[in-house]
Amino acid sequence: MSQFLSTKTTRIFLPILLSLISFLVYLNTLHHQFVFDDFRIITNNPYIKDWKYFPALFNSDYFKISGELSYRPLVTLTYCIDHSIWNLNPFGYHLTNVIIHLFNVLLLNCFIRRLTKNVRLAFVSCLLFCLHPILTETVNSVGFREDLLCATFLLLTLFFYVKTNTAQNKITCYVLALLSYCFSFLSKETAIATPFILFAADWFFLRQGKQIKPKIAKYYPGFIAITGIYLLFRLLLFKSTEEHFTYPGNSVITNFFTMAKVAASYVKLLVFPVVLNADYHVTTELSVFRFPFLLSFGLLISLGIVFLRLLKRQKELTFCMFWCFVTLLPVMNIIPIGNIMAERYLYLPSLGFCFFLGLLFIKINTPFRHFLRNVFATILVFVLIFYFWVTIRHNKIWYDENTLWTYMVNSASCSFNAHNNLGKVYFQEGKIGRAIEEYNVSLAKASEVNYKFPAAHYNLGLAYAEEANYDKSILEFRNALQINNKDCESHNNLGIMYFKNGQTKLAVDELKKAIELDPMNSAYRSNLSLMYKQINTP
Repeated sequence: MSQFLSTKTTRIFLPILLSLISFLVYLNTLHHQFVFDDFRIITNNPYIKDWKYFPALFNSDYFKISGELSYRPLVTLTYCIDHSIWNLNPFGYHLTNVIIHLFNVLLLNCFIRRLTKNVRLAFVSCLLFCLHPILTETVNSVGFREDLLCATFLLLTLFFYVKTNTAQNKITCYVLALLSYCFSFLSKETAIATPFILFAADWFFLRQGKQIKPKIAKYYPGFIAITGIYLLFRLLLFKSTEEHFTYPGNSVITNFFTMAKVAASYVKLLVFPVVLNADYHVTTELSVFRFPFLLSFGLLISLGIVFLRLLKRQKELTFCMFWCFVTLLPVMNIIPIGNIMAERYLYLPSLGFCFFLGLLFIKINTPFRHFLRNVFATILVFVLIFYFWVTIRHNKIWYDENTLWTYMVNSASCSFNAHNNLGKVYFQEGKIGRAIEEYNVSLAKASEVNYKFPAAHYNLGLAYAEEANYDKSILEFRNALQINNKDCESHNNLGIMYFKNGQTKLAVDELKKAIELDPMNSAYRSNLSLMYKQINTP
């Protein structure tokens, strides 16, 4: 009876403790401002501000209204709900992110406990997960909520699927697993890794003898059907016209060399999450003989050898390594994506990695005597304290645009976009000279990776206009339009600069182009009307 009470108390107390720790770690983020992509997705997004757009969640108008490049309606729906409650108060949006992350910690705990029947393993793994610094970007930036929600429904899918092995009502659990899988797809495309994790869970944990074969025939067709239907609809009906990216250097070989380096960087970030960055500067690798590629490829080969060595001896560790690999695969630029490296891509892999670390501590700790157990326990405590310190420190960096980008540009690995964003901060503060410096650095770093960066040219045009340097402003707006000739704002501002520079005919032409591209924009028509009025005034 006492053992039962102890077990029951543990089942209640440990999740409460995990919830409390998760909330305390990210408590200070509730007072943060909008940063990074939050402005495009929240503050400047008319879609989430009016429920009349709700039907567009289910048709191709979603892309036109929301400005999104990928079909993630469930995430957009949560923004609509947040806006209806909090308007544009960042507190509510950050609170939602923290709650979703807290829920993910609890779901991971439930899944590991049900899979392994080991309460201590589940607690240690989840403690590592809720404190891991690599998660700070995903939790702090409201605009990256898709990774949080995808993880939520992925874990629910795994939980209900594993429960089908012991539950009396197996059909209900199976239907809930399928429904969760659908919702994970509507959160982010990386959910496609879920069936592979299910198969690995069956292979390494749930099968007995050859019982996996009837499970494949009974349960897997549902997941395969949902995957096929989603891909069909996603590729044919719900595809953004602007969703077009190419490989680095327009070469599959260059992409392989570059992504090998990125994969090795991800391993480093999971193991040593010390130097973190909101936007990475990834240079292309052009040769197999360059040291960065050789080092990265050597690390990946070593991990492959470790995986094969563990395959028959340590099924739990092999499962965790497979989880990390298969959830990382969708963001390895096999199908070209816009941003080839980001910390938020590690949210799903970190679930498997923290499960792996938890297993290591438990497995290493078990066979040894009391003294060595204390040593391993001390190491675990040190890792947890280190994770906690780095996470709290990095949370502060995400307070607002100024603190974020000022910190990021001091990192050698920061991207051209970081300098561009810091330039915008300086521009808003009236520090035009410093803004121009950052925009120029941004363009220089973009050229290193052969990226044409119209946004930096546009921002540079605004900065020169503020200094009344109309010739340079005109040049930059024209540079932006050479890259993207359909940018209405560039045409509009170029027209204004032409007019201020005395080139009225060119000014009128540019305003007409802006109106042609966006007939509903009253500002462009107003600017053209004012021009005509001033031209005709004696």
